[in-house]
Amino acid sequence: DTNVIAADGVLAIDIDGSQSAYGEVNVAFNTTGEITGKIDIYGDEAKVTVNSGSYTDEAVKNYVPLGKMITVNGVAFTPVAAIGETAYVTLAAAVEAAKPGETVKLVADASGAGLIINKDLTIDFGGYAYHVTGPAVGSTGTETLAFQLLHGTDVANPNKITMKNGTITVADIPANDPASKQIKVVIMNYADLTLENMTVDSTGSSAMMYAMSYNNGTSQLKGDTNVIAADGVLAIDIDGSQSAYGEV
Repeated sequence: DTNVIAADGVLAIDIDGSQSAYGEVNVAFNTTGEITGKIDIYGDEAKVTVNSGSYTDEAVKNYVPLGKMITVNGVAFTPVAAIGETAYVTLAAAVEAAKPGETVKLVADASGAGLIINKDLTIDFGGYAYHVTGPAVGSTGTETLAFQLLHGTDVANPNKITMKNGTITVADIPANDPASKQIKVVIMNYADLTLENMTVDSTGSSAMMYAMSYNNGTSQLKGDTNVIAADGVLAIDIDGSQSAYGEV
């Protein structure tokens, strides 16, 4: 039950991994106590693992391994996504970090921003749900999408994207929300997209136009895949009019 308490403006803990002459700085937080104040971690040699405890600094979330839980400002936190054994605070952070062809796995129900994907990628939802609360994404001025899946720069070879084993839902963002436009499309697709054992539920947004829009590529809906749209909303839109991309 180790506690570290710092006044406002004072660092609680400083971990300096910038002095490579000394080698790695390995610090593990295994306390059941509280760390009150800012924790400053910097330098390539800083190797930090936060396994337990209570904190006031949000930055510690980036150092929590898979399967561990901490408390940050009174709220329980566990990582929500992973690439292999590397944990990530948000699905967006994992998608951004993934190399082309890698698999991102959701390891808990999560909520967060819309995602733009412009590489070969698999997202295995692992039986969990991702709830898009905004900001929505899209081309400049038309950021009304939960997911924008891009074709890539090679016209003849679209990005290959797979989403499997989970659920996507969306929030009803108010029309006057300064942080995000309303979500009008759950998945806008320009890639080679495979949905396998997925549920795409568009009913959460009152501004929804269609749950899914296919504009390019070779796509499949496989396994127990469900697409749900409210009355008056298109479940699936297949647009073959954009000849610049070729066949849909």
